[in-house]
Amino acid sequence: MTKFVILMHKEAVSSIQYQVSSIKNNEVMVVSKLLAFLLIVFLLFFSLIFLKQQGVVAAANQEEDEYASAREEMVSRQVNGRGVSNASVLAAMRKVPRHEFVPQNLRSRAYDDIPLFISAGQTIPRPYIVALMTELLALKGGERVLLVGAGSGYQAAILAEIAAKVYTTGITASLDKTTEKRLRSMGYKNITSKSDDVYGGWEENAPFDCVMVTAASDRIPQPLVDQLKVGGKMVIPEISFFRLKLVTKTGDGVKTEDITPKDRYAADRERMVSQQIAGRGVSDESVLAAMRKVMRHEFVPERMKLHAYDDRPLPIGEDQTISQPYIVALMTELLDLKGGEKILEIGTGSGYQAAILAEIVAEVYTIEIVESLARTADERLQGLGYRNITVRFGDGYKGWKEHAPFDGVIVTAAPDHIPQPLVDQLKVGGRMVIPVGDFFQELKLLTKTESGVKEKNVIPVRFVPMTGEAQEKKK
Repeated sequence: MTKFVILMHKEAVSSIQYQVSSIKNNEVMVVSKLLAFLLIVFLLFFSLIFLKQQGVVAAANQEEDEYASAREEMVSRQVNGRGVSNASVLAAMRKVPRHEFVPQNLRSRAYDDIPLFISAGQTIPRPYIVALMTELLALKGGERVLLVGAGSGYQAAILAEIAAKVYTTGITASLDKTTEKRLRSMGYKNITSKSDDVYGGWEENAPFDCVMVTAASDRIPQPLVDQLKVGGKMVIPEISFFRLKLVTKTGDGVKTEDITPKDRYAADRERMVSQQIAGRGVSDESVLAAMRKVMRHEFVPERMKLHAYDDRPLPIGEDQTISQPYIVALMTELLDLKGGEKILEIGTGSGYQAAILAEIVAEVYTIEIVESLARTADERLQGLGYRNITVRFGDGYKGWKEHAPFDGVIVTAAPDHIPQPLVDQLKVGGRMVIPVGDFFQELKLLTKTESGVKEKNVIPVRFVPMTGEAQEKKK
């Protein structure tokens, strides 16, 4: 019996050991499978991260390759193609990624031949202007340069690729902080920035070998001249048709030189005048000179600039147009201007006709019924340096009595009759050019005499209708 019990005990122990062993084996298998599963998940996870990183890098490389190609084209066509030849300037323009200095939504246009809006009402200048202004400083390397108007930081980066030290001042604190952070992240250790009165310069770090000003001015700020070394150069834009002034400080004062940037549209403008205008009989030299000088591409939307000198009207927004160049020239010639006159324009539109007139006469008063167009035209004309043009938002049907009488009146929208207030505000001997009609319109020339008004039909035309009171008094 005792042997039986011992035997049973051994079998029981053996059975328990077997089950424990089985359980342990099962646990080991479960743990092994779990570890294998976790290892697979781990490997998949990091493989996905690796592949994603590779994809991002590949995309970034592809994007950078695309920008590199655009940058090279920019340098060869826009910069070197217009005469900028300094090797260090061209190298800097090739190296600095302009797309890093513009908002994300404008990166696709970063290397276009246009200024681009950045923020706080500021723009990044067109590449050619950046390169030209840099070349004018005649940098050899090792200079200390003061940049007045940091903007996006792009110009500072170009300078920093050549000069030893760049000091930048800006007047917009929020923009300046963003610019400083951007330049630091891009590794520019030789650029120092501050927000302050830009025309006061940076006296603590003076004198400077060179000074560059990126905001247009009608004068040369004396503090900047004072902080320039003898023999140093300063370049500053003038508020007049994008001219640059190059200032060289000498032992007995300063020497100034006016620099006119090359205009990519100059050939188109000359062709417009010779073929579309002079070729059709407009012969007044002052009119032809004004049409050659005024940059029509500055008065049309960006998307229309390539068509600015085409022989047709172009949309400018608010259902309005800029007139065909020939019509602008013809209407101006019909006024028979000698210089010194005071002219009233009804329908400012883009401001182009007002600019043409302002090149010939003493004063232009212009009225626009669409408020947004009036505001934009006024800003544009002021930015272009026209101090003899006064823009007003309002209905032009009744003219501008406070400044009457006028030597001439030009109307760029068609009423179905001649507004009497405009005739009343015309001097005796003065002329009015006006399109009249609904669907069928005629360009009319009116001459005011002591005894009344002489009227002459010139050519059939097609203008936008005059709105406001002209519609209420439609006959």
